[in-house]
Amino acid sequence: MFRKLTIAIGFLVCIALATPHIGIEKDFDFWVNDPDGNTNRHIQSYSGIIDFGTSTTDTGIMTDRQFVRIVEAAYGEMRVLWQERLEPVGNLPRAMIALAAGTRIYFASSIRDGDAVKIGNFLQEDSIDTILSECGELSCHAHGGACGEISVASLYHWENKGEAKGLVPQPRVAAWIEFSGSRYNAAPCSTTKPEGWGCSKLVTEYGWRAVKGLEPDTFNENSWRFTTLKNPRGCDV
Repeated sequence: MFRKLTIAIGFLVCIALATPHIGIEKDFDFWVNDPDGNTNRHIQSYSGIIDFGTSTTDTGIMTDRQFVRIVEAAYGEMRVLWQERLEPVGNLPRAMIALAAGTRIYFASSIRDGDAVKIGNFLQEDSIDTILSECGELSCHAHGGACGEISVASLYHWENKGEAKGLVPQPRVAAWIEFSGSRYNAAPCSTTKPEGWGCSKLVTEYGWRAVKGLEPDTFNENSWRFTTLKNPRGCDV
């Protein structure tokens, strides 16, 4: 009996190593102080932070395709949370963004709120306000300022009390999106309108390198070793 139990435990450990838990959470705290004083827990926004203890920007340690695999896994965790909570059909964020900076990777989804609230209404500290003002007016952003790139820049600001701008070594950013039944590594959004801008401008202004158009690669067990950090705006219960 003891031997069978040991084998079973070993099997579960192997599963845990092969399929790591990043720790994506729903951002309840992010939305508590809305303009009308309401707690909009129905709003779909997810995030998380992990620390590898080594460079997350060095492609000799983690290739771009492996980086894409990580953001794909984060998107999968968000989808599971959304399904477990029986959230409104059609209200799942369509994108998960990963920002690799230093030894950490920051994750943030795009914002889905049933068109009730836009991210520009929630200026925590001054991070989102700064991001939007540096790139252009909120009304001119291709998606109303509700993109994951803006949200992940804000998450970095919350955690580090400073902007994710002009960092050395250069951060890299990747998006995993679901659109029209397909899931893929997409480029930051842009717009052809002369007065408008998209996250491609944000990426340029902040000095990030966009990873785009790649298929995810696999990791071995040792490559998945990281620490899940406390999310400063996650309040999943």
